[in-house]
This record gives sequence, C-alpha cells and structure tokens, in this order.
Amino acid sequence: MAVAIRILLRKFRVKRPAYLLFICIFQLAIISCTTNEEEISKIIKETVENPNFIPLSEFEINKSRWQASNLNNYQFDFRWICFCEHDYISPVTITVEDGTINNAIYTETQIPVQVNKLDRYKTIDGLFSFIQDAYDKNAYQISINYDPHDGYPFEGSVDYVEMMVDEEKGFEISNLMKLESDENGIWLIGKLPINGISLQITKSIPALVNVTVKGYLSDSCTELYQIKQSREENLVTVEITTRRPKDAFCAQVI
Repeated sequence: MAVAIRILLRKFRVKRPAYLLFICIFQLAIISCTTNEEEISKIIKETVENPNFIPLSEFEINKSRWQASNLNNYQFDFRWICFCEHDYISPVTITVEDGTINNAIYTETQIPVQVNKLDRYKTIDGLFSFIQDAYDKNAYQISINYDPHDGYPFEGSVDYVEMMVDEEKGFEISNLMKLESDENGIWLIGKLPINGISLQITKSIPALVNVTVKGYLSDSCTELYQIKQSREENLVTVEITTRRPKDAFCAQVI
C-alpha cells in the first residue's frame, strides 16, 4: 500500500540564463498502492497489437491491473448490501492466503465466521467472477467502482431485473492490506493515512523537489514501514507504507 506523488517536469528552451527562470508543472495523486506498471503496459501492448483487437472494457482493464499486482495474500473488510438476513450482511474481515479465503471474522464482534458460511464470501478474484456473471446474465444495471491503481472493485451493485424489487445485490470493500511474513510473524502492510501534502521546489539547477507528507498511525501497534522512491522518465513515485502485527489487539488511538 502506498502514497504516490506524481511530478511531471516539462522540458523547455529559454533565452534567458537558466538560473533566472525555470518552470515546473506537477500533478499529485494519492493512491492505495503502486502497481506493476511494466506488467500492465505489456498486457495492454500485447492486446493492442493483436490483429483481432477489440478495445478493452473498464472491467477488463481493471481486471488486468489486479492480475498484474500478483497479490495472493491479503486481508480486507467486506460486506454484502442486499435484502438479506442480518448475519449475511454483517461486515466481516476476510483473510486470503494463496488466493483462497483462509478465515473471516465479524468485524464488530471479532467472532469467527462459521466454516460452513465462508463460501458466502468472495476473494477479489471471486468478485471479478461475480461481476462477469452479472454481465453474462445481461443484468439490467451494473454499477462498479474500481481502485484507480490496483484495479480491484471496492464497491458495486447489480440490479438483475428492471421491474423486480429486492433482488439487487451490492458490496463494499475497505482496508485492503497485503500480508507479509518474516521471522517475527505475520504483518499487515497498509497505506499511510494522509492529511496533507506540500511541495517546495528549489531554484537550484537542477531543481529539487522537497515533499512534506502529513499523516497518522491508526492505532498503537501500527508503525511506519517503508518509504520508497522510484523514477521512470519524468514520473516520480514515492511510496509510504505502514505495518502492524496481523493478530495483535491494539489501543485504538491515533
């Protein structure tokens, strides 16, 4: 999980001495996490060069983004939205290991979901199958919002029949975090919650960009994990992530 700050520098010619003038154009974007952009570009390139190329749909583009992330071990909060029994629509925290749901707990009570009820929930790949099934059935209305960088659907709804009531079904996802293991245990890797970002561009040659990020740690167990910076041509990406022990009980204080 990460915060990406994209800075676009425009090259230009000037007649005055370089130390008297420079212009910098920048764009900011806060995202859940970075993606494997090379892998995504490869997928898109192979598709476009196909002689039978048909423009990809929003669904297909985002599914490709999710697949390119190669995320098989993760945890997220989930709930169904439908006219269903309370137990069915209660929010749960789902743990996925090797692409399969390992366990789930009710978010509010921390009580484990019974094993025979786990099949009512879906992995991210399972949600893509749920959406694809709605398209295959020519559902009356399908509304899905995707994460702009990792491509996973974080909320959506399906209305299968126009004139029928109470058959709609939707979902919500939040707090998607990667699972990592080391000699100290299992960690949840998440994004740093951001309150604000400011930039200061120096008048040196070449110009330097100082970035100040203001955020917070969501509980007493969460700590700053990594700050990474990468550059591809004029695109600079800064990743700031946090981590916390997976099964720790922590004071809910910022």
